[in-house]
Amino acid sequence: MRGGDEPPMNPSSVQLIFRGEVLAGFQPADVRRSLGDQLKLDDARLAHLFSGQRVVLKRSIAADAGRRHVAQFAVLGARLHLEAAADAMPPPPTAQSTAPRTAADLAQPATVLVPRPPPSMALVPGPEVLAAGDGSIVCPKCGERQPQAVFCIHCTTNMPMGITAKLDDEAKARAGKDAQRQAEREARLTRHARRGARPPADDTGAAPFWGLGLRGRMSRRPYAAAGAGATALLTLVMLFVLQRPGGARFALAGLVLLAVLAVSVRWTVLRCHDFNRSGWWSLLLVVPYLGPFAGIAVSLIPGSAEANEHGPAPDPGSWLPPLLAGGALALVLSLGGRSALNAYERELDKPDAGAPAAGASHSSDHALTGAAAAAFDDEYTPAAGHKAFARSSGGGWGWKAGMASPADAVKAAVAACEAARQSYAPACEAVDIDGQSLE
Repeated sequence: MRGGDEPPMNPSSVQLIFRGEVLAGFQPADVRRSLGDQLKLDDARLAHLFSGQRVVLKRSIAADAGRRHVAQFAVLGARLHLEAAADAMPPPPTAQSTAPRTAADLAQPATVLVPRPPPSMALVPGPEVLAAGDGSIVCPKCGERQPQAVFCIHCTTNMPMGITAKLDDEAKARAGKDAQRQAEREARLTRHARRGARPPADDTGAAPFWGLGLRGRMSRRPYAAAGAGATALLTLVMLFVLQRPGGARFALAGLVLLAVLAVSVRWTVLRCHDFNRSGWWSLLLVVPYLGPFAGIAVSLIPGSAEANEHGPAPDPGSWLPPLLAGGALALVLSLGGRSALNAYERELDKPDAGAPAAGASHSSDHALTGAAAAAFDDEYTPAAGHKAFARSSGGGWGWKAGMASPADAVKAAVAACEAARQSYAPACEAVDIDGQSLE
């Protein structure tokens, strides 16, 4: 603010004068509406305020407070004048000229000129100014929230100019990223032209599904298909190793695991880019306890509908790949569960470490182990009468003794074995009748 802008007489006490003037760059209708909302004026009083005549808003106010009012009016796009208070100078002439005001009239010393604020200063919601009616603004330098004014009351920064500079910097940064993406797109098309190949169907800069680059975006459906496919592959590798554990199989499993981990990290980074977040957010997936929930969130958060700072919006993709990958994963998990159950059954049939050796009994003749061998030696062998022992190669077994005939014993033993057999195990067969081995 220039020194000549202060009233020449009694600067500690001024009065506020408004003549309906609008600063350059503002629309009169917008200024009229904003000023009416700020001062809470009805239509009649608002019309009188913008009649073009000299309207005294405050007859006596401190000079510092008056300058703050001038700054607040300037933010709204209106020009407010300061004049010496009525007790310090003669009252203004009662007759007002109806002639249009000239440039010399507008440049009188009592006029306070302020830089034109950017559009975001017009009391509309935005990153720097609060909503209309709140009457506050955030300093772009110190971040202090305060009543609307030109200069920050804490760091004396010219806030309209500071906000303009900040918006300009952000616009330049966006323009730089757009130029970089455009240059990459042109370079990609040039490489295709040199090889004599057709340009890619998607030349918008969206990231390809396979590759090593970490630029671009991936939508939810391809990401879901990739996740289900990777999980199915790892499950198959685990089953391959458990069927016949060995050094070569473990080494192969380790290589597959590293490859899946590398591509999964890339896919997760691209998925974070899709909802306009840094790829470093993908590290949340390896945090204990939090990782599963972070993975679900990354899979479900919708991407930006328009282009963001990581590139244009990718194709959402078809539902067919994630459905096929999900079906494959369900099938693999079912096979894995059955294999694990069979291994558990075989583990149960193994003899206990503290039990007598199975070779000391007749059960060794029938390749019985664990509980089946113990029942054969301790219960079936000393039993009297016609008897039979049946077993399934899948682990089930059963026996009966004291029957009327060997045929009845076989029938009852097979029925007892079938009742204990798992549905997926082979059928039961008699392995011993009346102490005579059938194997």
